[in-house]
Amino acid sequence: MTLLFVSGTAAVVLLQVPYPVFATLASLTLGNLLLSIARLWLNASAHVSVLTFGVLWWIPVFGPGFLWLLLLPPLMVFSRTSLGQHTSAQALVGAATGVTTFGVFLGLGVLLAGPP
Repeated sequence: MTLLFVSGTAAVVLLQVPYPVFATLASLTLGNLLLSIARLWLNASAHVSVLTFGVLWWIPVFGPGFLWLLLLPPLMVFSRTSLGQHTSAQALVGAATGVTTFGVFLGLGVLLAGPP
């Protein structure tokens, strides 16, 4: 897995792909690090984190026709807590981690895209 990640990162940098690809890769890298820390601290829900980031990422990339996807993260929180896999706090920390990861994506996109 690590070799695949390093190879993919090298390809993205060497091929000078458009900034959204690099911003996505970098934000997911930082998000995974943040999630690892949050899981040590409070067993944060990776399911909720990744789904939250994915939904928030999908809407600006593919358009407002996908706003309905915003229903999915609360349903995942409900699912994880109902199944007893996480407490509400753990699920909400997962959601916060996903939102933070998306914030990194937006910030990198602004930095890398430059002025309009």
